[in-house]
Amino acid sequence: MNSKNAVILVALSSLLSMAPALAEKTEKFRVISTDFFDRKHLDIKDPQTKVNIVAEVDGLVRGLFFDKSKVNGIWLRSREELARTAAQAKSTTVLKPIINFYLSKLGTSHCLFTTDEDESFYYLESLFGSRQKNWNPKEYGVPGFVTGGAGFPEKTVRYVLAGSAADKAGIEVGDEIISVNGKTEYTYKDCLAAAGTELTITYKRQGLDKTARLKPKQMDHFKAYLQAMEDSLKTIIREVEIGGKKREVTLTYIHMYSGGPQVRETLESLLNDKSASDALILDLRDGYGGASLTDIDCLFRNPANYPVFEQRAAGGAKYVQNLCFTRPVVALINSGSRSGKELLAYTLKKTGRATLVGECTAGYVVAGCFQKIDEHCALYIACADCTIDGKRLEGVGVEPDIKILNDSRDAKGYQKQLEVAIKEALRLVAKSETVDKSTGAGSQ
Repeated sequence: MNSKNAVILVALSSLLSMAPALAEKTEKFRVISTDFFDRKHLDIKDPQTKVNIVAEVDGLVRGLFFDKSKVNGIWLRSREELARTAAQAKSTTVLKPIINFYLSKLGTSHCLFTTDEDESFYYLESLFGSRQKNWNPKEYGVPGFVTGGAGFPEKTVRYVLAGSAADKAGIEVGDEIISVNGKTEYTYKDCLAAAGTELTITYKRQGLDKTARLKPKQMDHFKAYLQAMEDSLKTIIREVEIGGKKREVTLTYIHMYSGGPQVRETLESLLNDKSASDALILDLRDGYGGASLTDIDCLFRNPANYPVFEQRAAGGAKYVQNLCFTRPVVALINSGSRSGKELLAYTLKKTGRATLVGECTAGYVVAGCFQKIDEHCALYIACADCTIDGKRLEGVGVEPDIKILNDSRDAKGYQKQLEVAIKEALRLVAKSETVDKSTGAGSQ
């Protein structure tokens, strides 16, 4: 599923572009045929529109891209070729891969031309818009599944938002979406539903054709991701033997689909509600970046320096709040873990605060800015380079402590990673309790 005013910058915690790997993009462009240029979907009736869009993209790249040597080199050498090639496009569907091919020549993540055919268009507009004063969010019927990217075929589900319409309808990672309301030539725009509208999704799973009917909830996209984080919360209870005695261990699972201040507040609230948990499994797989190191501040605070807040109501009800989580943490990562979430993963690993389980992260760690070109398309462009501890994670990523690949690219592989994370969390709980007993320390 493929997507002027004020410049909005994302600092070191910026989002990661949804663009595929550069090699993939190049290969896709090379196989574009004359027949492809004849497609009628979303026709561009006014040739000047193409000229204007390409001119806007060119101006934004020259004005905002952080590496001026590449702007003055490979980009300036490609401008005329881009204009000539784009002139052949008869629709935004065709124009998009052309522009993204030339953006890929910059050799950096966070470079994406996106249209209203793409999920990224709606999410990025929502995220960046939410940081503006007087933001009026646009609500759509969000289906709750995203296809393609990070090694997944274009029409294969890469992740499903917890609690979403797709999740409730049983759509899973690895499902191949065949049609949306009977359309086999569909885009994400076709998956957006009006209020009260039901979507009929046909898909293939393990060779079998299936049908799902969804009634998406009207929401702003960023809020949909935030809601999914809340809906992902679950308690996992496993009986284990610790010190020769069996007992139930309680684990808290939370999927952080994106980042930002609101996400931090949600994480702290969820952890406070699960204060009796023995350990935390923090899922950083897929979704978007946008996270900063302060988003997990509650995992690093010194409990000795952080107060416990308590409220007691007239009826005797008591509310206790301590936003410091000191118990073991396991973090799940994969090739869909991007940008700011890679910074989180790096920090968790370096400090020893958490064990990382899964696959190497995307290696998409620069800062981006989002610019609307018109109501139907936008440019996401890398506007600053980033390092952490003097290291550049762009093109490198963060390796897990325990490597578990989702080779099958499906729900079973996704669940396999979680099961290993659960096993590691149980081990850490047992280890911490053994250490406490041997040192005479009290349990945290």
